Formats: sequence, C-alpha cells, structure tokens
Amino acid sequence: IHWKLSARTGALHVKTHEPSTVIGGTLLLDLFQGGYLGEKMEERIELAVTTTASIAYLLQLSGEQLGLLTNARDAAEAARYEVESRQSVSREEADRSVEGESVSDRIRPLMVPTRRSPVQAQQIVENLARVLPSDSLPIEDVILSEYGRLPRDAALLPVVPAVSPKLALVLAEMKLNGFGVSVFIIDNWNGYREASALLAPHNITAFHIEHERNLHEISPARIGH
Repeated sequence: IHWKLSARTGALHVKTHEPSTVIGGTLLLDLFQGGYLGEKMEERIELAVTTTASIAYLLQLSGEQLGLLTNARDAAEAARYEVESRQSVSREEADRSVEGESVSDRIRPLMVPTRRSPVQAQQIVENLARVLPSDSLPIEDVILSEYGRLPRDAALLPVVPAVSPKLALVLAEMKLNGFGVSVFIIDNWNGYREASALLAPHNITAFHIEHERNLHEISPARIGH
C-alpha cells in the first residue's frame, strides 16, 4: 500500500509496479526415490543435494534467512535403527526398542528451521551430508504436513526431479497464500517442459539444473518470485 499517496488523496493506492525482493527461502529437497529411477539415478541425486547446498550458501552470502525441509531419510537414524535391529532377538523387539520420541523423530521430515544466522548454511550442509533417498512421503505431502511451520516471509524453493500435477497444485495454493515460489528441476528436460507448463499459469518460475555449471547462472534476484 502506498501510504503517503493514500493519505494525501484520501483514496487507497497500491504499489503494483515495484519489484519484489528476495527475503530468504526454505529449501525443499525432494529425495523420493521413485522420482530418480533410471541410469543416472545416483548422479541426479548428487546434483539435487549439490544444488540445495549451493542455493543455501548463495542466500547465506546475501544475508538472507534460509532453512531446509526434506523427505529424505536420515542416514544416522537409519544406521542406529539397523544396529538396534541386529541386537534384538526379533524385528518386533527392534520396533519396540525405538518406541516413543525416537519413532516420532524418525517419522518427522528432516528439517532445519528457517532463520537468519551466520552458521545457517553450514547447518544445512551438515544435514545434507546425512540424507538418503526415501520411499516414504512425496514432497507435496511433506509440504502440507509442515505447512504451519513454514514462514510466509521466506520463499519456497523446491529442488525436485519432476513436478507432478498434485505438486503443482500444492505450490500454486502456497503462492496464493502469500509464499514466493521458485522450482529447480534436476537434470530432466522433459520434466522441465512439463513443469513449466504446469507452473506458468500460476506465475511460478522453474529452473532446469542439468549441470553444476548451471548454478552459476542463479542469483538471489532471480528466485523466490
């Protein structure tokens, strides 16, 4: 709202032509294993993790707030569960041995709360070093489950292998609710074209990341709108 002009004229005026600015972002890393199936599975997963880390450092250097939400498995938690399983007489005993808070922690998506901190990117990278592909929740379900925890003053930055119609609808709804959104498609030209067609009607920009060198073309001013 243009407060000075509204006060001077007695009528409500809105600034419609001033460009918005990036005020940070919550990175949404999709490591749902089914989305990466194919000959280049490992390379695409590695590129997705690298892309997430690179954007985190980019926002950090720009002094912006940032956070991470992912449907990936936590390697440290998975290893602990495997050890406890081997030490138990049966799988049922293994399940009972990790009841309570530990079960809740394993089910909850891996998350670094979005905030502005000089060590935020480092915390995100440390978490990225522990991620493993998962076959649990699709990223759109993770977004919906964690909706109340996501700050509206930070853009949503999904790093995904593809965009399904359901994910496109979820992101469109998030944008209508005040979130900035930019999507990063990992080494998938057909998926990028399909994503662009699904997202363009909602004024959501998609970037195609085919190689690490594509990351040099990204600037804070180009994302989050």
